[in-house]
Amino acid sequence: MGYIIKSTEKTTGIAADQETRALLYLLNDRNDSNTMHWFVIDFFNDITGINHSCNYAIDVQSKAAKKISAKALGAYSVTLFKNYCSCLTFNSYVLFVGGIGGRVCKDKTKTVLSYHDMEQTAKSAFVSGLKEMAISVSYIDNSKIDENIYGFLDELVIVISDESKSNIIKRISHLKTSNISDEKFTSIFNEIRDKQAVLKNNNVEGLEIQCISDFLPHKKYLSAQTVSNLILHRLVDYDMDKQIPSSFEEIINRFEYDLRAEIVQSCKTAIERVLFDKNNASNFWALFSAIRAELEKDQKRSIDEVYSSIDANLIDNVPALDVLSAKLFISLIKESFKV
Repeated sequence: MGYIIKSTEKTTGIAADQETRALLYLLNDRNDSNTMHWFVIDFFNDITGINHSCNYAIDVQSKAAKKISAKALGAYSVTLFKNYCSCLTFNSYVLFVGGIGGRVCKDKTKTVLSYHDMEQTAKSAFVSGLKEMAISVSYIDNSKIDENIYGFLDELVIVISDESKSNIIKRISHLKTSNISDEKFTSIFNEIRDKQAVLKNNNVEGLEIQCISDFLPHKKYLSAQTVSNLILHRLVDYDMDKQIPSSFEEIINRFEYDLRAEIVQSCKTAIERVLFDKNNASNFWALFSAIRAELEKDQKRSIDEVYSSIDANLIDNVPALDVLSAKLFISLIKESFKV
C-alpha cells in the first residue's frame, strides 16, 4: 500500500502567517537550507522542503499558538508522526510553533529543542498528548503507535518563532536595507504567504502516491529559487529617476558627453518596458536568476565581466534589452547587494 494524502487543510490569518515563517525557516535558517529545491504546500504536511533529487525531505507541521503546553505539543505533532510511520522516508520532522509553555523546557532560552530537552513531566505529557491524538485520528494504524513513538521522538525537532514579518525578510534578504521601510518588507512576506495560500486550493485529499517525487504533477509547490528571487526582485531599487549606479557610470563615460543622457534614458525606458511586460515573465525571471547567480559568485566583478558570463540566449530572450540596457539592469541589481 502506498502513501495516502490525508488531513490537508486551509488556513487563514495568523496560521497562514506561521506557515510562511516555516517556509522561510526552511529557505534560510537551517544548515541544510541550501539543499532545499521545492517547498511542497499542504501535501505531505503544512510544508515539506525537498531537495532537487527528491531523496531528502524535511517535513514541517506549523502552529501559530504561543505558550503551548507539553501535551498540546504532542497532539500537534500527530501529522509528523503519521509521516514517520508511513512508507515514505523523511530526513527530519519539525514542529514549528509560535511559543511554548514555561514548564516545557529545561532551558528557557532555547528556540530549537528536542524531546530530550524537555522537563521530565513535560516528556510524559507530550507522549500522552501524541498517543491520544494518534488513536483518535483515522490515518494512523493504532498497532504502529507504541512501536514507533520513541524512534519518532528521537528525530523530532521543535522550532519556536514569532519573529516579525519585516524582520524575517530583512534578515534573510542579504541586501542593503537601510533605506527600505518595514512596510515594504511586510508586503513581501505577505506576497509569499498569498502565493503559498493559493496552492492550498488544489485539493489532493485521498490521493495515493508511491514515492516522494509523486508530488510533482499536482502543482502544490513553490521552488526555493522562485521565493528567493521574488524577495530580491522586490527589494532591488528600480527607481529610474535616481542617479545611475556608479558601476554603470564607468560604462556610459566611454561615450561622448553629448550622447550620454540620451543613452541613459534609452536604457531606463527599456528596463521599464521589461519590468511591466507580463507576457515575457518566464524569460525575465530566467535572466534575473542568471544575473543573481553570477553576482553571488563574486560581487566585485565589473558589469562587463558579469554580462559576459551570462548565457547570451537568456539576454536575447528579453528583446527589450540591448547590450547597454542589460548592463544597466545588472548594475541596478548589483547596487542592491551587500558588499
